[in-house]
Amino acid sequence: MLNSSTIIRALHLPEDGPILSRWLFREFNEVDHLFKHRINSSAEHASQYLNQFPSPIISIVAKFVSFVSGGFAAVLIIIGFLEESLLEGHILGRNLFWYAAVFGAITAISRAAISGPRPGGNYGCGV
Repeated sequence: MLNSSTIIRALHLPEDGPILSRWLFREFNEVDHLFKHRINSSAEHASQYLNQFPSPIISIVAKFVSFVSGGFAAVLIIIGFLEESLLEGHILGRNLFWYAAVFGAITAISRAAISGPRPGGNYGCGV
């Protein structure tokens, strides 16, 4: 059974791609040059459609970056709650409060790049 993603992926095949996908996408008794014109005119719209969906690799990397930077930010914030004077210490010319802010910003940016369901994101569905 063909679905729309199979047909759209068939558009992005190289010129010598599988012949079966071309025959499935082709109209009955369609001339070759009209088929190529129809495919070439729809390729831009198919690319725009596929670009709407984020890459799973980017999501995995963003989850890792969020985990690591969130851990560093959490440790620095906990240190700040326990002993405020430790945040005034300097590492590489910057105080620890600056590092906590930078790691917090990195965590927020990387969480925005994560696709898919998020924890607590059911919005009242009761599931």
